Amino acid sequence: MPTDHDSIVEALRAIARGHDTIAGLNSGSRRWVMHTPAEPDNDPDLVLSSALGKAQAAIESLVAENARLREAMGRLDVRASDLTKAVRECADDRYIQRNLPILHGYLVGLLAEYPPTVAEQRALKGDD
Repeated sequence: MPTDHDSIVEALRAIARGHDTIAGLNSGSRRWVMHTPAEPDNDPDLVLSSALGKAQAAIESLVAENARLREAMGRLDVRASDLTKAVRECADDRYIQRNLPILHGYLVGLLAEYPPTVAEQRALKGDD
């Protein structure tokens, strides 16, 4: 579920209105009044409730997006690890070393250029 940027911005605005409401109540410039009919932009309980609800929705959205991105990163890390393993095997292949020195040099350069993936680092440490 992609994060809706506009929802996050609206949540931040609602939180700012909530802070203003609390500051006004604390300073005495605003009274705790509940109108009939309700005035969502003026009734302190509704302003604060709106801010909390929007903040909760925004945080839940960000948490879900973070989980989705972590899962995707894990899949990419495994794929990168498989690719690096294949490149390493080719670079270690004696036939390639002896008969295809340009290719061998390129493969060794690739391995030096890219650091080990998280999965490779774990494998090297024996964490798997």
